[in-house]
Order: sequence, then structure tokens, then C-alpha cells
Amino acid sequence: MNHSQAISSLLTFIATLLLLYVTYDYANTARMMAEATSRVYLHYWLEQSAENLPLRFGHISVANLSANAVFVNKYVVRLNSEFDMFDPTIIPTGEVRNLSFPVAQLAGKSGEVLVAIKLCYVSGGLEGETEFRLFRLEIINHQVAAINEGPRPA
Repeated sequence: MNHSQAISSLLTFIATLLLLYVTYDYANTARMMAEATSRVYLHYWLEQSAENLPLRFGHISVANLSANAVFVNKYVVRLNSEFDMFDPTIIPTGEVRNLSFPVAQLAGKSGEVLVAIKLCYVSGGLEGETEFRLFRLEIINHQVAAINEGPRPA
């Protein structure tokens, strides 16, 4: 092998390595972008209705802050016991949907009642669930007088 063939082989090898690196970097960037757009950002809260009917205070509002539509297939509500609610709902990107709250479970309760809620969903073909979120309901005279989020301050 002469000197020019050796240099040519070395340059071909370097070009191949460079091409492999660029391909790897492109594939890695595409994967990271796909992961970023498939992340689900759901914000939810309890909302009081304008009506002051006994033990009817509203619903669970869910806002989809994700890049994709989200299908909420189930949500779990914990009072004294845990029970699943099935109210399948598709929430398009940037929109808010309301889920029913099981007010019958509050019958006979008074004072401060702790409620924990988590959502189970499917988005971009992937299943997931949120962490439980804690709410404190203040029930006075069979009506929800106040809704606060989180544990009681120390």
C-alpha cells in the first residue's frame, strides 16, 4: 500500500466515524423530542358549583397542558376507602373537562373531610397515572363550605 492509499483509507475511516456520530446524534435528538411531546401535564382541582344544594359542591376540573390529547379512562377517589370512578373523557390539548365527583360518599360527614384524587390516563399510546392530590373539604350544615388543597398547615 502506498502513501496516498493509506491517507485515502484514513480519510474514509474518519468520514465513516463522523457519519456514524451524526446519525447517532440525529436519532438521539429525535428520541428526546418524541419523549418531550409525549409527556403528560395534567392539572386538576375541585371546584365549587354556584348552586348551594346540600352536598353538591361541583366537580373535578382537569386541564390538559400536554402537547397531545389525553384520554382519562379512570380516576381514583379516596375518602375513608378507595373507589374507582369510570367517566372516560378525552381532553384535547389546552382544554379543560369536568369529571363528576361522587358526592353520595360525603353523606353524613361533617367538619373537615380529606379527599385524595389521582387520574389514570392514556396519551400517545402510553398509559400513566398522576400522583394522589390531597384536598380538604369543610362541610358545615350538610354543605361544602370550603375547599383547600394539601394537608392541614402545621
